[in-house]
Amino acid sequence: AREGSEFQKLDFNNIDLVIGRNFYLSQYLTMRPSAGVKGTWQNDEIKRTLSGQGSLSTPSLPVPDPIEIKLDSTFVANYSKSWGIGPRLALDFDFLMTKTFSLYGQAGWTGMARALYEREEDYGFTNLIVPGVAPSPLFTSVKVNGNTPKTYYSAHHVTEIELGLKYDY
Repeated sequence: AREGSEFQKLDFNNIDLVIGRNFYLSQYLTMRPSAGVKGTWQNDEIKRTLSGQGSLSTPSLPVPDPIEIKLDSTFVANYSKSWGIGPRLALDFDFLMTKTFSLYGQAGWTGMARALYEREEDYGFTNLIVPGVAPSPLFTSVKVNGNTPKTYYSAHHVTEIELGLKYDY
């Protein structure tokens, strides 16, 4: 039986700077188009450990038969920092039920340029046994460290959809 633990922490910071105007489409229905800028910065930390005897199958390798790798425990830790910024468009609708309560719906879209500027990864295995390789001190404990020293840029889109009940005063 395999037992494990998991730790995950996400610091998600988000700022929307938008300008828009309400339009009455009827006595009970309003629409608010808006445009602006969305910005975000995030810190993500994930740690996972599994202990107990188990095996790891590797069917994706180009070998005739999958290799069964045996190990006692494994450790994975990822830490990353990123930021992003981009233009934002949104459209809000309100259906007024009373003077203060309304049903609302919102749809928003952001085209975001994102930068991953720091990432660290740690992988560890205990008592790793690879078939066909004689056990040796090299395979009793393997630890691979990786770090991203340069910034990686990418483009993403963010889509937001909301439905709900709103109180305005």
